[in-house]
Amino acid sequence: MKFAIIGAAIKVPGATDIDLFRTELDRGATHFESVSRERALASGLTAQDVGHANYVAVASPLAGAEEFDREFFRMSAAEARWTDPQQRLLLTLTHQALESGGIATRDARIGSYVTVSESSYLRGRAEPGSTARVDYQSLIGNDRDFAAARLAYRFGFTGPALTIQSACSSSLVALHQACAGLAFGDADIAVVGAASLSFPQPHGYIAETGGIMSPTGSSRPFDAESDGTVRGSGGGVVMLRRLEDALAQGDPILAVVAGSAINNDGAQRMAFSAPAVSGQVDVLTAALRRARISPDEIGYLEAHGTGTQLGDPIEFRALTRAYADTGGRTTRCHLGSAKANLGHLDAAAGMIGLLKTILTLDSGRIFPQPGYRTPNPAIPLDDSIFTIATAPVPSPDLQYAAVSSFGMGGTNAHVILERAPRRAPSSATGGEVRITLSARSTAALRTYRDRLAAYLHDHPGADPIDIAATLAARTAHPEAIWVADVRSLAELVDRLRAGETTADGTDELAVRHTRADGDKPGSYEGGQRIWLPPAPLAETFHGLPLLRDDPTRVSPTSEHGSDTSAGADAAAAPGGVDGSGTSSRTDIEGVPGSARAATASGRAASPAAPGGVEADVRELFLRLAGDELGAGVDEGTDFFAAGGESIALVAIVGKVTDRIPFAVDFAALDGITTVGDLGRVLAAQAMAAVGGRDRLPAGQATAAPGSRDGLPAGQATAAPGGRNGLLAFGSGEPMIHLFPPAGGTNYCYAALSRVVPELGLAAFRAPHPAGGSIEEIAAACVDDLRAAGAIGDRLVLGGYSFGGNVAFEIARQLEQTERVSVRHVIMFDSFAPDAFGGVRADSDQLVTEVERRLRTAASALPGYRAAADTDRSGATVLDSFRDVWLANTRALERYRPAGRIGAPITVLRARTPLSAPRARALGIDVGATMSWQRHTRGAVRIIDVPGDHYTLFTDPAHVSVAAKVFARTLRSVRSVDREEATAS
Repeated sequence: MKFAIIGAAIKVPGATDIDLFRTELDRGATHFESVSRERALASGLTAQDVGHANYVAVASPLAGAEEFDREFFRMSAAEARWTDPQQRLLLTLTHQALESGGIATRDARIGSYVTVSESSYLRGRAEPGSTARVDYQSLIGNDRDFAAARLAYRFGFTGPALTIQSACSSSLVALHQACAGLAFGDADIAVVGAASLSFPQPHGYIAETGGIMSPTGSSRPFDAESDGTVRGSGGGVVMLRRLEDALAQGDPILAVVAGSAINNDGAQRMAFSAPAVSGQVDVLTAALRRARISPDEIGYLEAHGTGTQLGDPIEFRALTRAYADTGGRTTRCHLGSAKANLGHLDAAAGMIGLLKTILTLDSGRIFPQPGYRTPNPAIPLDDSIFTIATAPVPSPDLQYAAVSSFGMGGTNAHVILERAPRRAPSSATGGEVRITLSARSTAALRTYRDRLAAYLHDHPGADPIDIAATLAARTAHPEAIWVADVRSLAELVDRLRAGETTADGTDELAVRHTRADGDKPGSYEGGQRIWLPPAPLAETFHGLPLLRDDPTRVSPTSEHGSDTSAGADAAAAPGGVDGSGTSSRTDIEGVPGSARAATASGRAASPAAPGGVEADVRELFLRLAGDELGAGVDEGTDFFAAGGESIALVAIVGKVTDRIPFAVDFAALDGITTVGDLGRVLAAQAMAAVGGRDRLPAGQATAAPGSRDGLPAGQATAAPGGRNGLLAFGSGEPMIHLFPPAGGTNYCYAALSRVVPELGLAAFRAPHPAGGSIEEIAAACVDDLRAAGAIGDRLVLGGYSFGGNVAFEIARQLEQTERVSVRHVIMFDSFAPDAFGGVRADSDQLVTEVERRLRTAASALPGYRAAADTDRSGATVLDSFRDVWLANTRALERYRPAGRIGAPITVLRARTPLSAPRARALGIDVGATMSWQRHTRGAVRIIDVPGDHYTLFTDPAHVSVAAKVFARTLRSVRSVDREEATAS
């Protein structure tokens, strides 16, 4: 089976796309620069390092290595700062690879196979934290294990997500694994990516005798004067699809993977770090066999070529054996290595060699090898089939090429590439074509307009209809748009270069050119997608300062005065807790959010500025929210829609109370989403705590106010009636009344409302303090409904997890006490009562499971001290969450309905079932989780939605699907109401 490479992106010194990389290769450019003593010291090296006898003041830094468009990737400012730039680079390159060919991903199962070098980002930037704590903040942001999963999450990829690590051969091994995944049907499209950045940048290095690093600061593979290599920087991504599928989809094919192989040298070598000829020969010949071609057909071979005196001769011996002349060769095979241009990119080395080889085939041109003069004496080049180009060599008939990558430790990879099949020209001829460009900012659009003009000038064969078709398939950015109708490529290039100007001379970025006769504007029907340079994103600097430059910085897990907090995972599990002992993407109150770090500017907190308590609290909260979410935050910003998480909100509130001591009534924050309203509620609580005084006496800690006075109007507003009243989401009269999950908060329904804001939703407030039975909780909700005048036969009830069980009991009590049968009950992955009871509600096992998960969550909160389980205000952080969860978990374990209901039930069931360890920990019978038919005389409908019990409300993609299915279900129920009303 063959695989098409349908998209590609690169960022290395000197090139930000593959066409610019082609230009750099063709002119034999190198990107090694001298690093001054001042720059080296500023980057973090010590004077002792710089003064070392073997110190080499050469580097190959990547410009803008810490720049990133966090808003495009929906990251808070804090998460962006604490995420390794290598992983951020992979996100950007994946987006660019998809965009470069207008690749459609809808309905495709996409796998991610990636690699990054060992992270050095936090060295000198964060103090080591407590060894007793898991520092989620730095772990999730910097551990290589999360690189592929981060791509899957940010892009919504549902295929395999594998991070591959085999040292220098990692990226070609990842390519091989991606081909296997495509062949087995695990994925329809595969993303293969690699990035390698060393921090801080730039700085030199100390060359060890006999090591891989060059003592002269050069990289000259196969040359007589080669003495090692230089550390490179950058990364690349390619997109793969099965060849027959790519042809059917009309994808732009850059090259074809005809065959690949991987193996290991085993013990047949001098040392663990030494290469072996036999292992390399085996992997080379295996790849050729898979490609079903003769070695004589290979016209170019991109070697591993580290430029070391040991490695190059061993590799050359393996090449001459595997590629021995069989008599069919008419020309010599060119040999090269991109390390001569860019140095050694470690885990990304194979990817850079792969991209160079793709460009060699695509252009029909052998690129020169910079720095090569005469062959290494241990390499008999003249007596072999190989040659090395010192100037560009046209090779229009080049059909096959190969690329090698060998890892320290003996894992080898070899890939055979075939030239892309020829495409017929587009069917459309003549006429006006509409070209639409868009970008993330006005500046980015201007930059892209210039870049595209230069590219098209150098590619005069490009058809405007193909350009239009490609651009139309890309992401549309509403921030900045340029539109023009053109009849030729020359006209398009002229318009791109000239731009359009208004009377005041500024760029007119949204000009639409229409013909005078009023006909429809030009179209792109009949065009086919081609590779075009991707539009730049709106990247800005996101980096942590060096500790030596910022002595006030504290560790990510610092207990006092830190503007950081690590995310933790606990959930609105069935019964309230994830008992698996592993991280799930849920927050400590069972509300939407990932285990993301909440961090501010990175500086130790200063005391609140003098002023009134109310003003101090609001100002401090606004500043901390801005630090978390990034620039542009004001009181009208929706904290959660802007990328904030519930764990981050809890952390920010903890910082506020650390500096202005008062205990917080978290229940009063339920349903509030805007930054201004959250600050006002906290300010009102602080004022109430001091009896309305405008100053809080120093050191005073007070009890939280017991009332909900001062609840402002927000996205969730107070609805009339009841002991606690009802929260209202969306617009119009409530179509359904929902009870919160075991964590006791309604943020999950706020997430629903953000997706379908046109629906009116009402939510009950959970009782505080918790502790009642489900029957008692439901009875209080009936009182709320009665006070709101909401009881009737058109009432729809529902809830998530524990909330669904309460909704069922409300329906049962209404039938029994009010003689009213509700219209419908809609649940989100709520388990039937029969599923519970495997663990006694008062058992130590249950308490242990709940506390273990909560301790994991609480350990990351600011001000939390593991030894005392208290924050500085004297309130017990752990207990405040444990009490709610444990009480509701116990209530669910004890609940046995006293009868059936007549209403139909719809359950939106999470497609991924509860794991066996988690079920055992909570005493859940997984076979009985959906046994709701035993409890209703009506119909039961089960609808599967993406995700598991936790990600159902924590993964934005899953929330989006669940919300839309929920909306359809609810509208279907309500349409019956309308039909009955019309009939009557």
